[in-house]
Amino acid sequence: MSRWTEGRVSKSSTWVTSLILAVLIVVAGIIYSSVAICSSKGRGRFQSSVDEADRTIPTVDPRPTLADTTHVNAVLQQWSAGQQEDAVLAFLRLAEEQPADASYRLFDCSEQQFVSLPEAERDQLREKMLARFKVVRAFARELDRRAKEALAANDYPRAERLLAGLKRWGAANTGPEVARLTDLVGKALETLADDGLAKLDAARASPERQ
Repeated sequence: MSRWTEGRVSKSSTWVTSLILAVLIVVAGIIYSSVAICSSKGRGRFQSSVDEADRTIPTVDPRPTLADTTHVNAVLQQWSAGQQEDAVLAFLRLAEEQPADASYRLFDCSEQQFVSLPEAERDQLREKMLARFKVVRAFARELDRRAKEALAANDYPRAERLLAGLKRWGAANTGPEVARLTDLVGKALETLADDGLAKLDAARASPERQ
């Protein structure tokens, strides 16, 4: 292998490692409450990055409008715009409609499609993914917080609605239809939901409730 080739392989390996580490930080933030939540100022900065990427790669991930809450990305846009209560309500409505996985999909891009993109477009999509994953982290943790509040208040139906929606959201972002990095985030969402659902089941089975 030539020095030039070795350099390219080394650079590629470093890039992939750095990207995976960045996503794992987001994943850890989804699962563990000790990780700091993004500030509203930070969410605005990340949303600007998402907007720019949307303009440059419109064919990879068609952008829904704020009025169209039949897609989870529109819900995330509401959240980023400071419409937090509306975003949570829109997410619950989306869950009640039981839409296809596509309505929950963060990116319409498989791993094969991701790696086959030209380098410049792949870099832009990478930045877009990291920006949106940070918004996902904040929103998912809010859903989990509200589910815990509902559980503490013995409002089991509301807790189940929040956690079941979170579980479905995660499941829709795992598997061969999504990029590997999206899959990591989807599994983290599922883990968060499963933990909450286990606590919900335990509360319902508690002798104090009998």
